[in-house]
Amino acid sequence: DGEEVAGEGEAVTGRLNLGASLVVAEPTTGRFHQIRKHLGGLSHPILGDAKHGDSRVNRWWREERGLRSLALHCASLEIELEEGGEVLQVRCPVREDIADLCGRMPWADAARAALPGLLDAPDPWAADDLAALERMKREAEERAAG
Repeated sequence: DGEEVAGEGEAVTGRLNLGASLVVAEPTTGRFHQIRKHLGGLSHPILGDAKHGDSRVNRWWREERGLRSLALHCASLEIELEEGGEVLQVRCPVREDIADLCGRMPWADAARAALPGLLDAPDPWAADDLAALERMKREAEERAAG
């Protein structure tokens, strides 16, 4: 057990806090690293964040849960092409390792209900599915390596 230390209304222990939450953020200004900086500043960094996170926690999630990199995903992006005119909307499937990790979390069912389709595994036959293309490329490289 870690020793508790109080500071500005929060308790900190000497043990690693390996809990995780799904956060839906909708930034409007597009500032560089905005989400990472804000969550890191609140002592709730994004998993896998080498700059604003905890390397011990990141290592645990990588080694024990298979998280390959920063667990940050842009589900959609809307860009107004001309003022008051057409809006370009782009949607992106969740990376396979993030979808798998989230699917095993205690809050997965509630997240799926609140955000339909967001945590679904990508369709491996969808040509426009980036996660599927990444997986197919990786599998081809593994077959070639023998």
